[in-house]
Amino acid sequence: MVGRPFFKGKGNKMRKTILILMAALVFSHPSSKASSTTDYGHLSKITLESFRCGTYATYAHKKEVVPILYERGIEAGREFIKAARNGKVTDKEFQSAIPMFMGWILQEGGPSDDFILGRVFEQSTSMAAESIIKKDKGRLLPVDKWVLDSDLQKSIALNKYEDGNCWALAQPDAK
Repeated sequence: MVGRPFFKGKGNKMRKTILILMAALVFSHPSSKASSTTDYGHLSKITLESFRCGTYATYAHKKEVVPILYERGIEAGREFIKAARNGKVTDKEFQSAIPMFMGWILQEGGPSDDFILGRVFEQSTSMAAESIIKKDKGRLLPVDKWVLDSDLQKSIALNKYEDGNCWALAQPDAK
């Protein structure tokens, strides 16, 4: 089984079913009841992953899941930012469970929670788009090597969407 992709060959349907069930357990967190470090860390990560996956889905032409992913990110982000503004997220939580750039954006603040969430959205989606167009294996490519062909961008985005298990986050019951 070494070197063989997880979804290839016999048992493909069973493996995918198991992964969907595992993802449902991970993402079944009732975000409206967030009250611990893990919960706030989870909300912040769901926000970022949803926006990242939405960008991959956009480039991969998976138009049907883009609104689901972005809405999931908006819901989790609003709840997380509200909790942070109300002092429910401690400094220790920011240091251990919250992605660093999200903490920076929250520290800089803004006129409203949606403004801050928009900055998080912009940063997350820009990083995801750059990973498709301007980077290879995490390294920045010279400008003349950037991926400008839309078919190749679609292929790269689809791989990132699948490899990142974005399909699990896009499930209607993945909240």
